[in-house]
Amino acid sequence: DLDAVTALSGSGPAYVFYAPFTVPDSATAHALRQQHDIARAFDRLPEVTKAVVGLGLWAPGQSTLYDTAPDRDRKTLTRLGVCAEVSGVFLTTDGQPVQTDLTHRMIGINAEQMRAIPEVITIAYGTAKIPAAHAALRSGLITGLVTHTTFAQALLDPT
Repeated sequence: DLDAVTALSGSGPAYVFYAPFTVPDSATAHALRQQHDIARAFDRLPEVTKAVVGLGLWAPGQSTLYDTAPDRDRKTLTRLGVCAEVSGVFLTTDGQPVQTDLTHRMIGINAEQMRAIPEVITIAYGTAKIPAAHAALRSGLITGLVTHTTFAQALLDPT
């Protein structure tokens, strides 16, 4: 499977767990984080030196998390100025992480955990996500960006 191939290519073991990204309440998320496989994987975070993360613009069709979040969460995050999410870490246009009830219902890493990883690369495509890329770069959470020429030129355009 892909997890095993990825682990072998990195010369290390895979710490795989199966859980939904979001759950209905924080108590369920807390209980899931205590399960053996999930806790074991999260305990290894301090050893992570490289990560590849997704980048979403906080808009319909531009973020899987946006598209699957309940309407009340979408509205709350929009009201708080969220314009992007990097692997579930919500960011304002100036790159500040935002936490809400949805944050506490997710099974994923937080901004502090991501910031502790020395090399975090995001993959971005589609020029609609330029504002999300700016927010991610301002956040200091990512150290690299893989994209296409049109996106890179638009990202670097000062206008």
